[in-house]
Amino acid sequence: MEETTFLDLSLRLGQPYLFLHQGDCEHLVVFSDIRMLRQDDPQDLAEYPVIASKSQKRRQMCVACQIHTARWLIRNSYLAPEDPCFLCEPCLKALHYDKEGNKVGNFQAYLYFDVNAVA
Repeated sequence: MEETTFLDLSLRLGQPYLFLHQGDCEHLVVFSDIRMLRQDDPQDLAEYPVIASKSQKRRQMCVACQIHTARWLIRNSYLAPEDPCFLCEPCLKALHYDKEGNKVGNFQAYLYFDVNAVA
């Protein structure tokens, strides 16, 4: 794999890829833009790839407990302090479901994946 170049890869824009090196060092990489080389671009191949942005590596914490990473994005909930609201699994269940597991209120819950929690 040390000989692999970007020319050898088939990439999809917006698709997250895992870059693994040194056996256990993982980086999440997303290609957001690809274009042809222009005359005003750096002509030295050693200057590529160009890093457009870096993750801040701050996890989206649960708004309720501020302990766990958020796993759910909640919309239109009268029980949530803000809209949208990010909650962990235990807080979602405690705030929005009764003891029998029935949904309390008319809200939408979307599974949320925080890329900074794994990068």
